[in-house]
Amino acid sequence: MAQAAEDKPYVGVEWQEKAFVVDMAALEAFGCMAIALADGTVSLRLISKPETELAPAIAAHKTGLTALAIAPSGKAFISIGEDGRIVRIAPDGAVQQLAHIEKAWIEQLAVHESGLIAVSAKKTVYVFDESGKARGEFASHPSTVQGLCFDPKGKRVAASHYGGVSLWWVNGEAGQVPQRLNWKGSHLSLAWSMNGKYLLTAMQENTLHGWRTPDFADFQMSGYAIKPKSFNWSHDNRWLASSGSPGIVCWDCGGKGPMGKPATVLAQDCEDISTRVACHPSLDLVAAGTMAGAVYMARFQDDRIVRLKTNTKSEITSLRWSDNGQTLLGGAEDGSAYAWAFSE
Repeated sequence: MAQAAEDKPYVGVEWQEKAFVVDMAALEAFGCMAIALADGTVSLRLISKPETELAPAIAAHKTGLTALAIAPSGKAFISIGEDGRIVRIAPDGAVQQLAHIEKAWIEQLAVHESGLIAVSAKKTVYVFDESGKARGEFASHPSTVQGLCFDPKGKRVAASHYGGVSLWWVNGEAGQVPQRLNWKGSHLSLAWSMNGKYLLTAMQENTLHGWRTPDFADFQMSGYAIKPKSFNWSHDNRWLASSGSPGIVCWDCGGKGPMGKPATVLAQDCEDISTRVACHPSLDLVAAGTMAGAVYMARFQDDRIVRLKTNTKSEITSLRWSDNGQTLLGGAEDGSAYAWAFSE
């Protein structure tokens, strides 16, 4: 069982945005963060003083914004939207359109440090470099692409859809046939472990489905209360933390992997169903946000819990650590946003 949480929640900085928070990200080298909103705007703020807006809200997209990421170079942000635009936003607020896919609603976004950006619109995946130059187009998917990710080396891009996952070589020959990882059902969000050992999808049926590389033997992780919208690995690849139930459902991916092992549930005393999880980039702890607006942290080793102060009852829709692990950013459906700073 979890140990008792701290009596007083840890206090950060809170402010109010004008729309649903889609995602948040920080560029420590430039001292700024971006808050992407569903109305198509992006707000830039100082990491050290999150209540301070660096510039008026940036109209990045004419209609809804669907995803945000840190650019491959680590020097800007990338956003996509319902208007078919892929946009680069510099720390000073300068906006550059990298590409425009006509009459497309771009829903999925993945970036890789090698310089690649992948997006999807309906059944097609497009790959660009950070200058906007097209690097590939992959259209042979049986249904709308629901998730995108690169393998750890950036050589392959994976797309999830109904019936499984398709794997494409980014620099493959024209007309290549994708490798299909088949499993009946609708496969949603998608992630590859940092060590390349596992590829996982969230499914419509309140489960995670996984494949172990290089043999691509598959396995199932079940028992969630709702669809697990968010999952990622601890910094050492030992634990897979996931949302979708009260507390944080964690699977031991060490040794021979999670197959045949029961899940470990952190923060079992937290009755709210988690909607977002974020593993710390260098420490053995994970943060979680819930349907009822709560945010807390738990340690893998002893399940010690620290609650973080929020003043919202709306679902937490975004939760992300800065790369140096000293700031946790969180946003909610009602537009409330938070930044909690921690010493090294």
